[in-house]
Amino acid sequence: MKRVFLGKKPDEVRFAIVSIIFAFLQGIIAYLIPIAAEHICFFISAPLAIILPSYFLWKVTFKSKKNYNLGNVFIVSFFLTLFSHYLNFVFLGLGRLICYNLTGNCTDFIGEVESLFETVTYLSFFRTAISLYYWGLITLIVNILIGLYILRTSKVNYI
Repeated sequence: MKRVFLGKKPDEVRFAIVSIIFAFLQGIIAYLIPIAAEHICFFISAPLAIILPSYFLWKVTFKSKKNYNLGNVFIVSFFLTLFSHYLNFVFLGLGRLICYNLTGNCTDFIGEVESLFETVTYLSFFRTAISLYYWGLITLIVNILIGLYILRTSKVNYI
């Protein structure tokens, strides 16, 4: 009997937990890069941004045995990459807004804080585009590898 990481959990929970671990590691790496060092919370916001999308994308996509195929892993990984990058910057913006309202700190480089509207719309989309340019392929590949691991170790006999 082979041992599987989180073997007794449902596949969507295993996918979410492994995704959270890798998002945390990517957040640490992003924090250590000088250009992203002002975003101290990457290692906090990245796991938060991936929890729900990874769980629900897997749960919605892999409903039955016939859905367990490589194409669906690629689709889930693609959309998870887009959603998690966007949510990451929404969470960072919300964190800055909360910090600014509680302490008066956490402003941008010109001394202003972004509004809630800016946080959930164009600023997060702009930051997401930049993030996808630098990190998108890495995130996509990691998500595909996680999905393949979950698919390979699934209790569903998909072959």
